[in-house]
Amino acid sequence: MKFAVAAAAALAAFASFAVEPKAGEIRGVWDHFGRGLYEGDWPRTVAKLKAAGISDIYVNIAGPGFAHYASNVMPRSKLFGRSGDQLAACISAAEGSGMRVHAWVMCFSAGRAPEALRAEYAARGWCLRSAQGSDSYLLDPSNPEVREAVLSVISEIAAKYAVSGIHLDYVRWRDFPSTRNTPAAMARFAKERPGAEASDADLFDWRARVIGSFVAEARRRTLALRPGATITAAVYGKYPSCVDAVGQDWLSWLETGVVDYVLPMDYTESFERFAEWTGEQARTRRQAMRTIAGIGVTASESKLDASAVVRQIGITRDAGMAGFALFDLDETLEKEILPAL
Repeated sequence: MKFAVAAAAALAAFASFAVEPKAGEIRGVWDHFGRGLYEGDWPRTVAKLKAAGISDIYVNIAGPGFAHYASNVMPRSKLFGRSGDQLAACISAAEGSGMRVHAWVMCFSAGRAPEALRAEYAARGWCLRSAQGSDSYLLDPSNPEVREAVLSVISEIAAKYAVSGIHLDYVRWRDFPSTRNTPAAMARFAKERPGAEASDADLFDWRARVIGSFVAEARRRTLALRPGATITAAVYGKYPSCVDAVGQDWLSWLETGVVDYVLPMDYTESFERFAEWTGEQARTRRQAMRTIAGIGVTASESKLDASAVVRQIGITRDAGMAGFALFDLDETLEKEILPAL
């Protein structure tokens, strides 16, 4: 009897902060490893997510040097070799469930490429240079070959898979000093901006235009092959400082319609900071309805329990945002967070 009373009390306490789905709200999760909660069993993952009211999943499926799907333009990954085409399996499992599947594509990062391939990229001049002059795993967004390689992945996915959308990540020019440290990038700047002084302001503007033109082309190619698909992007949330910092003028992307939604990575344990960031991101209704707040459940910047996640979701609702996306699909999310949703 005592056990039953205690269990009922615990259930009541849990229910007091559980978040019920809201009509029209996007309730997303990022799947960083692109294999679901249970490798080889996407139906089980989809069932678990649907039970928690998740509407959208962003599956990290490809980027420079790897593909977890049956790609003919990027090397197929070890995960593909073990468990097959992850994108096809996810889409098949989600069919009829109402859950939308977005192909998450890493754009200008070769962080997941095999070491030998990264060396090949460096030899081709694809990599940005660090302050010490060494080649980094970050790729040069102004390099036409780099851009075409990533766009080829996007086109291949759009042509072959019934995805709900393409989700762009690392669609940024990280680390401003790398611009001046990369001679090929500076040569392209000089060619495109003849007579420019190459001041910081000149380079900030050029970098933002380089990234923006890539996003626009990604949209054009996707919709040519997959009409109705949505284009989303993971972005740095502090605007406008992110324009100079990483070349992401995401407000202009929203205003010109080259993306349907942005997902600012609002990873923090501070409710005050989270409210400040989301308040800025939702300062107009039109902007709010095109912004999906990224909540860092198990991000390097933040670790949140269920009550903290629920509280941050409440903040996004108060701001009138389109929804939220949880990072990341892992054991913590499965066992601690999804039951609260």
